Amino acid sequence: MKLEDLEGLKLILSKLYETLDMALDSNKAAGKAIVDVYRELDDSNDLSGRTLISLESYLGRLSLFDGFELTDEGKNLYKQIENLDQKYTTNISVNNAFNGQ
Repeated sequence: MKLEDLEGLKLILSKLYETLDMALDSNKAAGKAIVDVYRELDDSNDLSGRTLISLESYLGRLSLFDGFELTDEGKNLYKQIENLDQKYTTNISVNNAFNGQ
């Protein structure tokens, strides 16, 4: 991953985390997942193959089973994460569980 994309992803993850309401258990779980991915990122370490897809999938499962919802700003940030993931992987992305909400 290019350095500017890596730095951009770190910023997007930070902003996404800031949109969460930590009074809600589902958001706490989402926040932990976001922080875990953020901690995997540094200037010398590429993302392990499926890191972003795993995050997207986890957030999607939370939305289906635990009532997790992104704010409009969060949905935009999530889309940016998905776009970066697609830029660096050739595999088909998981379905975006937040489409149409």
